[in-house]
Amino acid sequence: MTAPRIVPPGYPRGLKSGAYWANADSYARARAAGRDEALLANPDGTLRSACMANAFVRIDRRWLTPSADSGARAGTVRAWVLDQGFAGERTIDGAELASADAAFLTNSWIGIEPIGQIGERPIMASEEVIELAAAFDLVDE
Repeated sequence: MTAPRIVPPGYPRGLKSGAYWANADSYARARAAGRDEALLANPDGTLRSACMANAFVRIDRRWLTPSADSGARAGTVRAWVLDQGFAGERTIDGAELASADAAFLTNSWIGIEPIGQIGERPIMASEEVIELAAAFDLVDE
């Protein structure tokens, strides 16, 4: 996972639209750098999402995901995680992201996938996320 990349100002937030240029470009750069994905940041440095997924991070033992106002997409897996009461929504700034000790991504292709590193900083897969992913896999079958 690469360090967050700034999304251009005026880029649509929270919409599942055809306007994925910044996401696709960031994804291609991450793959070229040997990474699986990249996190995207807003111009103010707050976490937006991953290129092709929504992001969840654990900060001070609390799971959080960026709010729709921050640019998170209203994905079905994201909604399921929130409906389980597993995480809350709010703005997540760069300093908080730097302190995250666990993280995962969600989308309808991958389901729930732990993140192994942010930038050059490795993070551990959380047992909570492994259990959540297993529960989602049962629902998704």
